[in-house]
Amino acid sequence: MSAYLPLKDKAEAPQNMINLILKLEKEHAIKIFSCDQGKQFVNKKLTLFLTGHEIELLTTNAYTLEENCLIEKLNGSLMNKVRAINEAAMIPECLWREVLGYIVELDSVSATKALNGITSFEKLFGNKSQRKDLHVCGCIGFHHIPKKKRSSKLDMVADPGVFLGYAKTSLGYRILDLCTGKLIERRDVIFYEDLAADRNYLQNLIDKTCFKAEIELPDHIDFVSLL
Repeated sequence: MSAYLPLKDKAEAPQNMINLILKLEKEHAIKIFSCDQGKQFVNKKLTLFLTGHEIELLTTNAYTLEENCLIEKLNGSLMNKVRAINEAAMIPECLWREVLGYIVELDSVSATKALNGITSFEKLFGNKSQRKDLHVCGCIGFHHIPKKKRSSKLDMVADPGVFLGYAKTSLGYRILDLCTGKLIERRDVIFYEDLAADRNYLQNLIDKTCFKAEIELPDHIDFVSLL
């Protein structure tokens, strides 16, 4: 089973890895921690933690990807899926981390022949995942606007967004709001899985919101078919 740990900076890697190991140790005995020689893994903080938990640190030799072949193969497979979804749903390249998080989540609840038809989640935790609300990454989702945030009774009750994945700390969805360009997490969403946002509008929205480009967005948002 793969795990996705989003990082704002490589310096966050040791603590994120420690948190993951502590979570897994509640149900499994971890004997070996295998990695390459990257400093985000081979460092004082993580080494001391592994030693204290009697976990052997096993590193690959420099410039020998074949020693880490399973991880390299998995990374290649995951990134191929990211490219496919980005192209099919016309998602800007800068959102690839969001798409990767979605793929890892989906893979963990997908049955695999290598595990005799069960999911990696079930293999690791011993029970089936409760994830049943599967949706198409990149599709349109209208998220509910609470009454307190509406200025009048005639205001729209929902705004359009692009579904990018699942919230990590709540029962919600990660949505790119097509009106504000902000990444938000919402629970009440109506999905249109046969529709995506127009490629040009989406790219202009990202450029305006994230890169401060002086772009005038149209009042009307065009949707295109995902079929």
